[in-house]
Amino acid sequence: MASNFGSLHEFVVDTLCSKLSVPPSALSPDSWGLPLTGDHVGLSYVDLAYLLFELERSLGVRVCEEHLLGYGFNSVDGIVGALRSSSARKGEAGHC
Repeated sequence: MASNFGSLHEFVVDTLCSKLSVPPSALSPDSWGLPLTGDHVGLSYVDLAYLLFELERSLGVRVCEEHLLGYGFNSVDGIVGALRSSSARKGEAGHC
């Protein structure tokens, strides 16, 4: 699915906009490092859980627990890093 987009960042942004009704103006590249639970987007932790499940389903990966700890899945950059790492480790035995 992500191959239809220019980058994984764009795929995550599109998912946030389409599934969680986040306005695209809140997700400019200069905000990708900011917490999505902060004032500029205001997602709840339930929203982030839904986003996690939606991205895992869409991309066929399982995000490892290590990426969910310490707010690692709380910004566009953090989510992309978690997805890339999980995707790269997909074939490893016991990767999560």
